[in-house]
Amino acid sequence: MVPENRVLSGQELTHGGTKVRFGSKTPKIVVRSLLFLVGLVVLVFVYRSLQPQEETTPLVLAEEKGLTLLNASYEGWDEAKRSWLLEAAQIFQTKDGKNSTFQGVKKIQFFQKDQRSLSLKADEATLDLKKNLLMLTNVQGYMTEGEFTTEEMSINTKTKKITSSKRISFSKEGLKVEADQMEGDFETEEYIFCGNLHVQQKNNRSRGETFRYYAQEDRFEIQGGVEVELEL
Repeated sequence: MVPENRVLSGQELTHGGTKVRFGSKTPKIVVRSLLFLVGLVVLVFVYRSLQPQEETTPLVLAEEKGLTLLNASYEGWDEAKRSWLLEAAQIFQTKDGKNSTFQGVKKIQFFQKDQRSLSLKADEATLDLKKNLLMLTNVQGYMTEGEFTTEEMSINTKTKKITSSKRISFSKEGLKVEADQMEGDFETEEYIFCGNLHVQQKNNRSRGETFRYYAQEDRFEIQGGVEVELEL
């Protein structure tokens, strides 16, 4: 069964207008009634505009090239199971539904076993459904035991693979890691950092070729030409 992704939206935005013409033969009582109704509508509009605003309802703006949604959510499904959720200030989806772009990404949450999850925020994101590829820019992420930041990141929503080819910084209590790139699997929660690697622990600094972090077990390994500097 082909995974189905869903865009959650609210009311559709439409435009229209009504013209009222007054002729010389129009009875005065009819004119007065119409003027009274118009005045009543204006008063109701002013009153509603002064009331506290409730939670914003998503808007759908139909365009020639696709659909734009404001303050909306996007769900990724794997058969009958929801696998991830994205909330953004603006979502644009092409007419064929194969590509989507997101502005002001407030939250991306990938659901894992045992109620664990990987959560992200980003300035922008694009989704290519043909490749199942989600591309993010200016990313801030949260794992169960730490958080990371990087300029760019890509996630394969089908294979659960995550990669970053830009400088990335990962930190948790008592540990900070910086590397030129990172790749991992958010289902197994294993991540590999490499390239100009710097590892800062409480009382020492380490260098090596790779840093492997096992989030489920909350442990790590530094491999390949390891150098350690102790701070006394």
